[in-house]
This record gives sequence, structure tokens and C-alpha cells, in this order.
Amino acid sequence: MLSEGDLESLLKRYRVADPSTDLGPTILAEAARIANGSDLAWTWGPLAAAALVVVWLAAQVAMTDAAADPVRDAEVAFVAEILGGGEDAAAYADLVVPVGTVDDPIGALAEDPWLVK
Repeated sequence: MLSEGDLESLLKRYRVADPSTDLGPTILAEAARIANGSDLAWTWGPLAAAALVVVWLAAQVAMTDAAADPVRDAEVAFVAEILGGGEDAAAYADLVVPVGTVDDPIGALAEDPWLVK
């Protein structure tokens, strides 16, 4: 093991070197090149990240549930009851009962192509 005196003598052998003489002009030239806008490739990273955030937020908003529809909820409960009740029946009923609303159900029946006229 080294004693304190030995360690100190070893450390005295190493001297901090001065930076090279062309370091200052190199840094200034690079800063001027970036400031002049000749190298704007670094801006694509933040722009891509912002675009991904916008797409992710739009997907989250699109996946939110619409306003509760009491008529559809009653239809889902009815279909689930017909299927025997339970969690699986409710999940299947939620899939098969259409989400869209019809403002005029009588008029929609008259326009149904499957009805015999």
C-alpha cells in the first residue's frame, strides 16, 4: 500500500496540460456555423417528438367513450339477459349492439332495404 508521501510524489509527476491553441477558434467556428442555420438537422428530433405527442393525444381522444346512451345501454342489458347474463354475455352484447343513433326510427324503418314493400 502507498503511503501518503508516495502518493503525493506520484501525483506531482502529472501536470495538467494546457488546451491546444486551435481549440478556441474551433469552438467559435462551430458556434457560428450552427448560428447561421447551416446545420438545422438537430431540429428534426424535437419536431418528430412533438408530432408523436400530437398523434398519441389524438388517438387517446378518439378512444374516449361517447356520451352515455340510455337506449343503447338498455338494449345491451336486454341482449345480455337473452344470452344468459353474466360478464361474457354483457361483453358480447356490448360488441353486437350498434353504437349509432337514429333520430327518426320510423323513417329509418321505411328506408330499410331489407323490408318488403
